[in-house]
Amino acid sequence: MARVNGKFITGKIGPTVYKKYRNKQVIQKKPVFTPSSYTEPSKIAAKIFGKASTLAMTLRNNLNPITTDFTDGEMVNRLNSEVVHILNQCKNIDKGIFDFRSDSFDRLNGFEFNQHSLVRNIFHVRPELEVTGNKLKISIPEMRLPQELNFPKEIRHCMLSFGLGIFDLTNGQHYFNPVQTTEIEYKYQADVIAPQQFEFKIEPGCLCVTVISLQFLRNTFAGKMFYNTVDFNPVAILKAFISDGEAAKTKTINWQKMDFNA
Repeated sequence: MARVNGKFITGKIGPTVYKKYRNKQVIQKKPVFTPSSYTEPSKIAAKIFGKASTLAMTLRNNLNPITTDFTDGEMVNRLNSEVVHILNQCKNIDKGIFDFRSDSFDRLNGFEFNQHSLVRNIFHVRPELEVTGNKLKISIPEMRLPQELNFPKEIRHCMLSFGLGIFDLTNGQHYFNPVQTTEIEYKYQADVIAPQQFEFKIEPGCLCVTVISLQFLRNTFAGKMFYNTVDFNPVAILKAFISDGEAAKTKTINWQKMDFNA
């Protein structure tokens, strides 16, 4: 859009740019960027950004059953930025591929989906993850209430849940394991919750993303109702790692397709 400033026009009109320079009216053609306008590094950066955005979107969609839509407004940009950084660190320009290691996605460990209700400020025990063969075990140690789990005021029930998204980055497939949950009741007095374990099946050579969620419930005349909202929804990534071995297309072919492959 252009504006009249005294006897001069400044701004854009169609393909033309109007400017004032040394008390003269200057008219220029708006630059047009074509593929040949970009340098090789800028082309690579744009390609990686596109792949990162696609992978981050797949992560969000896959994990939605446990993260829900109650995320903060900046979550998408924050996750995109982390994935861009990861892909930049793993790019192999000579081969035109990504070289992923088991710890390539460590930057996602502890990623919070809602900055208004950080899991680390509410849940004060450290889950332990152990991989044996094609099994992932999440162990929750003995927990003291109310010191190690902060309940909102007048809330007595918490659904502690774990989910696992699996991504075959080689063949472009992904799968979400069903959420596993345990309910914890706070009786307004000191209590000890016994250790618990959750077990998931994984596949070799795949990105595994484990998520923890704390869904609180309040008692109403109609029964228990979820307390979580867009302003309070503690959900975070516990650990993201590439499992040992090589992904087998025959094992993941029936998973959902994604527009990403390494």
